[in-house]
Amino acid sequence: MEGSQPSKDLSGDPDIRVSALSRASETILKNLDAWEAIQNHRCAPYQAMEVWEQDSFARIEFSASQMSQPNLGHIVENRVIQLALLEQVEQQSNVTLFMPHRCQSMAIGESEVWTTLDNGQSFTSKLIVGADGANSWFVSSKIFL
Repeated sequence: MEGSQPSKDLSGDPDIRVSALSRASETILKNLDAWEAIQNHRCAPYQAMEVWEQDSFARIEFSASQMSQPNLGHIVENRVIQLALLEQVEQQSNVTLFMPHRCQSMAIGESEVWTTLDNGQSFTSKLIVGADGANSWFVSSKIFL
């Protein structure tokens, strides 16, 4: 969600950031009860894939028909995936979301983490997950729990 509150409106133009989800990823998303929400929005199956290196002759291609499958997976907008997963997380009674706030400071103890957010809110926990994008404070601080 990149450190911001995501818009749940998917009625506009499609997102240009997409992922090719494999059938294995589809199974995981089904097990998380998120796949139906993805299918109800924009997604399209793909039947073949070709991968190559720009500066060499290395190349591989494969198709669903070679594996006797209806497709290899689906192309899905990243935001559709994020919103489907967020919907499932929001239903969990044991998860607290602090978005769109960012971590301002953190101290790691032996069995807990003391955290202060950019809105001044402080808390302790046993697990911290930084899911705020490539420029995450967690990544730039090289902190991995």
